Amino acid sequence: MFYYKHIDIDNSISEEMKHWGLNNIQTSDDPVVKLDVEKFKNDCPLFLEWCKNNDIEVGWLVGIKVNAHNEQAATKAPHTDYRPVDQNYALNFPVQNCEDTHTEMYKHITGKEIIIEDDTVAGGMKSYKVFSPDSTFEEVARFTLNKPVMFDINQPHKVINNTDKTRLALSIRFIKNPYKLV
Repeated sequence: MFYYKHIDIDNSISEEMKHWGLNNIQTSDDPVVKLDVEKFKNDCPLFLEWCKNNDIEVGWLVGIKVNAHNEQAATKAPHTDYRPVDQNYALNFPVQNCEDTHTEMYKHITGKEIIIEDDTVAGGMKSYKVFSPDSTFEEVARFTLNKPVMFDINQPHKVINNTDKTRLALSIRFIKNPYKLV
């Protein structure tokens, strides 16, 4: 089963993504917000060329903001982004304060899955999944977002930020999964 893979991308592209993220990720406390994909496409030619060379197409993108010590309620428990199986890979880029945080991925053992319909996140007009408070999980993988990471957003996951700083990341979603990269 695929959980995640660090992706080797030229540093100039990572810097382009970091710069764009710093200027465009939400200033609100919302942990996940859909960002302007057309502005992104106009502002990030290096990344779009990389996509073209890898035969992948950007569908949408979200800013991910996890406050210090996971202060937002939505970041305290595992979730999935509940995407169709051909659109369930995300390519996340570190933007700010990611190096001392990590993402845990889980197997859901017990409890109920709760589907949330929300047109403001994860590409809009889509669902995400949370779990009942009595749910139990087994950690199956973890990664640090210290360079770009492709991962399966349909697997239960959560960011752990035990630092005194807000963590910012940029998450790129694709029209179709870029299977050849994993």
